[in-house]
Amino acid sequence: GVLGIEKDLADPHASERFNKFPTIAHNHHAMDLLVGSLRLFVDGVVNAFDLDKLMETEIETHHKEVATIPSLVNKMSDAMPGIGIVAAVLGIIITMQHIDGPPSEIGHHVAAALVGTFLGILLSYGYLQPISSSIEMMQHETHVLLNAIRAAVVSFAGGAPPAVALEFARKSIEHDMRPTAEEMEEINQMVRKG
Repeated sequence: GVLGIEKDLADPHASERFNKFPTIAHNHHAMDLLVGSLRLFVDGVVNAFDLDKLMETEIETHHKEVATIPSLVNKMSDAMPGIGIVAAVLGIIITMQHIDGPPSEIGHHVAAALVGTFLGILLSYGYLQPISSSIEMMQHETHVLLNAIRAAVVSFAGGAPPAVALEFARKSIEHDMRPTAEEMEEINQMVRKG
């Protein structure tokens, strides 16, 4: 029953039950949300409605906290072409100092100026923006996971049987990431076997 998980909640990182699911066990945000909400439920501190509001608040707070990371990377990305332009202007200034030199020397300095522009654009569009997008995608996947945990815990706290609570969680997952009903049944059977 529900009281049978108290040992798992007391030391979740040593829990065999939690460690069967590395996606959750190795995600400290997911573990904090799951363990914290289950503790409140097992201790009888909150009802399902209040638990839902509490979990919603925790997920929103987490989302706001992590949203700053890709935003900062995007700001750096936006600055890189400007830095490239500054490098180009400085390169042209240096070129002007050698304007009376041979064409090969002038060509060398102009090329250096253009490399600065190219590097600014490459860093922006070739590295920083893809990194920012990748971070956003990972954060989105974590957000989906946290909402699935919320759906399962709240429905279970509201009196739904475990299989129905898992279906609530499954339905909260977007179609491209959602496991099929058959995959969920396989997971259920694996859990029942221990």
